[in-house]
Amino acid sequence: MKNGFDINELTTSALHNWYHADEHALITLPLHWDRFQNPIRVLNLEISAPANREEIAGDIVLSWSPGILLQSGKTEILYSIDGGRTDYPLGTIASADSSYLWSTTDHPDGTRYKLRFNVEGRTAPDEDSVTGVAYTSGHFTINNPGNGYPEIVLTSLVEAEHVTGEYLVTWIASDADGDSLTYAIDYSPDNGRSWYLLAEQLKQPSFLWQSMNYENSKIFQIAIHAHDGQASRSDTSDVFEVYNERIPAEDNRFTQITGNGTPLIELFIIDPEDIDPGAIYQISFDDTSFGEKVFYVINKINRDTLIKAGDQLHRFRESDLFNGRRLLIDDYTTAEINEPLTRWETTSSNPDISVFLPNISIGGSVRNGIPYPADYRIAIADQIIDSTSNVFETTAKGVYFIIRNLSENKDADFIYQDQNKDQKLGDHDLVYLLEKNANQEYDLIWAFTLSGPANPVPPAAGDHFLISTYKPVISILSEKRFYSNSII
Repeated sequence: MKNGFDINELTTSALHNWYHADEHALITLPLHWDRFQNPIRVLNLEISAPANREEIAGDIVLSWSPGILLQSGKTEILYSIDGGRTDYPLGTIASADSSYLWSTTDHPDGTRYKLRFNVEGRTAPDEDSVTGVAYTSGHFTINNPGNGYPEIVLTSLVEAEHVTGEYLVTWIASDADGDSLTYAIDYSPDNGRSWYLLAEQLKQPSFLWQSMNYENSKIFQIAIHAHDGQASRSDTSDVFEVYNERIPAEDNRFTQITGNGTPLIELFIIDPEDIDPGAIYQISFDDTSFGEKVFYVINKINRDTLIKAGDQLHRFRESDLFNGRRLLIDDYTTAEINEPLTRWETTSSNPDISVFLPNISIGGSVRNGIPYPADYRIAIADQIIDSTSNVFETTAKGVYFIIRNLSENKDADFIYQDQNKDQKLGDHDLVYLLEKNANQEYDLIWAFTLSGPANPVPPAAGDHFLISTYKPVISILSEKRFYSNSII
């Protein structure tokens, strides 16, 4: 024996170890051990409250009891009008065993009420807290004088759900006054910005939706409205996706008429019977007339405007339906480097060229590169054929290469960090491209640098390198960016 205890080795058996811990507590802390054998932790609450499907009005007395004597405690009562989905505080009482007078006239009529009682207290001042929770069974109805609002809850179309083809939209609805209800459905393909009628004067709490007749969208919503002849109430779905397979147009090529924008444009056939095979369409983009960029679709044959100020420009949504077709447009918010096309066009050298948006400190301030929407070609020569700019505290100097802004058909301005001091483009050299802004001041835009293997082969005369960008469509003055499809 040691200190009154047998010496017991711990083992990998949890049962063995817990047995000896319990034995230790029995010898050293007998009162605590006795209390732990049958602890009261969860109260069995008894409540007197509205029963399932009971209809109540006016003032109602709610009462409850924890079933044991508590020296101190409190009760929190919560109510729900939507069957327990959302709870709201009704009252807090400084007692664990009491009653509460509930004035139901302060609450709207409804058929899906529930109550929740949260009780907390102590059997003695030095005891741990005990708690209890109780709910009313099912749902009860509040129906005070006067016409109440109907209730409606969507039971389909949860967040991130994927809808395709025929889809059964379902809901549950009721009216505390027993009035008959009719239903209407609205839909929004743009996350609630705009709403359109889908169906109305429905008598049953379901609707078979032909989703294939509506635009594909990743930000769709549905709203259901219940009407009792005098009042209405609605429920709106979370955002979900509508996606149905489309038939691509047989010839999905577009001819760019003006501008340098490079949006992705796809054309789909929705209703073959509505197609005019002789039509030619023009798509124009406008970012000056409205608070956001929009597009138009015009029939070039009869000059009809088929889509006016469409805002589906970022691939989340298809366009509105026109002549049995829909467009899917993916425009760019800002210019981005087109990595597959940014490369050497002709070269015998082996350095890689990295293009990026720079940030440099000039005169105590930091200048950040702006993603300028233009393509550039760097041409290598065997003699000095251009010179750098002398802006941003730099000195102009001749160089053995020239940079051309292909999108705007002009020579590009640039500044140059020549690591080898030979005026030739080589390993680890840095070139910063420049463009003038509306104030005719230079902005820093893209930059590029060369990096190669251990034994780099430098660029030689005749080598060309292309910097290609994805460009958003824009309006310049009154001119818009036009596209036409030669096959429709």
